[in-house]
Amino acid sequence: MLVVAYSQVAAAEVARSARRAATFGWRRFSLAGVAGAIGSRVLAARGLVAVGELAIEALCTRVLHICAGTGELGKLAPLVGRPGLARALARTLQEVRLAGIESRALESVRPELSRLLRVYETELARARLADRAMVLRLATERIRDGIEHPVVGHPTLLVDLVVKSGVEQDLVTALATRSAQVLAVAPGADQFSIRHLAEALGVTPDEIQKSDSGGSPRAAPAPSLCRGTARGRPGRR
Repeated sequence: MLVVAYSQVAAAEVARSARRAATFGWRRFSLAGVAGAIGSRVLAARGLVAVGELAIEALCTRVLHICAGTGELGKLAPLVGRPGLARALARTLQEVRLAGIESRALESVRPELSRLLRVYETELARARLADRAMVLRLATERIRDGIEHPVVGHPTLLVDLVVKSGVEQDLVTALATRSAQVLAVAPGADQFSIRHLAEALGVTPDEIQKSDSGGSPRAAPAPSLCRGTARGRPGRR
């Protein structure tokens, strides 16, 4: 059983709460943890190091310095040296890369952002670093290539995942395709993640009905998404 939740701690809590005598063999991960475990060998083979937000922010500080020196900041030039600019750029570039948007697609609408993204990707490659988007893509590619891995190919439970981007959705789809059974549960208020999960699993969300203390049914804010799959091809829901 593969349990994927918002964090590894949350996944472990889900496993502990299961009414079973033992959960030996249950694998507990966050979505980023799944990607890291699956993509680790590729990263090592390519000499890349996966890094987090702080390192990406530091890299963006360098990107701003380079672009300021070449006059490529455009409308952002007056903001150079202001606190928070590197952090804001790091978050923006991560969102762009997680959405799968390339620099050339931004040239006509946000030319300064297009230049910043191009320099960022160049510096990322020069420093031999891998950001979240790259790790997720590598893991998705490995799963699609049919690799055998201890994390892949198990019945899968997705609990309260926050799926905000197309790259994350692609990884969920790849995992589901290799799983015999998939069940996803998400808070009803997180419609964005529900839509992404529904698209990734190829289903329509079902709302969980729960009885309150008085015995009358009420709608719980947690639609469930479920799909059964055969290895390598979609099955029936």
